[in-house]
Amino acid sequence: MGKLQQSIVVAGMLFIAGTMAASSQSQNVRQSGAVTSGHGASWTTNGIIQDAGTSDVGNLTTLGITGTGTPFCISETKVRTGEYHKFCLGLDSDGNADLSINGYGGATSELTITIDGVAYPFPQPIPAPPIAATPLRNIASGTTDTATTSDANGTIAWNSASASGKTQTLPTCAFAINGMTVAIKDERGTASTYPITISSSGGSTVEGATSYYISIDGQAVSFQCNYVTNNWIAK
Repeated sequence: MGKLQQSIVVAGMLFIAGTMAASSQSQNVRQSGAVTSGHGASWTTNGIIQDAGTSDVGNLTTLGITGTGTPFCISETKVRTGEYHKFCLGLDSDGNADLSINGYGGATSELTITIDGVAYPFPQPIPAPPIAATPLRNIASGTTDTATTSDANGTIAWNSASASGKTQTLPTCAFAINGMTVAIKDERGTASTYPITISSSGGSTVEGATSYYISIDGQAVSFQCNYVTNNWIAK
């Protein structure tokens, strides 16, 4: 056998040996159980792989992602035409956490947080902590007064004998006092002749308007701050 023939034979044997080795190695990984298209895979032990399960009953015990931006995203469709949404989690280059939901193709997005089957829209105002209140404050004279957080959950009683209309200013309906309630009462019983004008500072409205009027003798109206609408609600 010539050297050329010997070289060809050796090359052929090496090729066959490599193919057999690769085939042998590939057979070392075996599938356990049935699999579902679109599911991930998880290892049960060395050489045994199985379906990773569903979002309800999963077989993965840990999942780590390394990268910036939003490497973890969920979308309701693979088709990127028409309306669709993407909900993503990630970190920016500075390590700041990012939770985002965005609509595309004209779609709009809302975020809800569900706890024990009850869905809470987000963002949602967080009630302010209870504020120490003065239960009752009498106004014995004058025609103007400005309420403060000290009047929270209390009553401002107008008992002024001044022969003219009265003006009561409520605080700006800000996040810090969201849910605060204060009652205004015509204690003097002259509101039909000298009405009490209720307004608010900081651009907040009162019952959706710039002013609200108490014009019935002896009338009492309670107002509550709704930070979301920047409005004092008459109750």
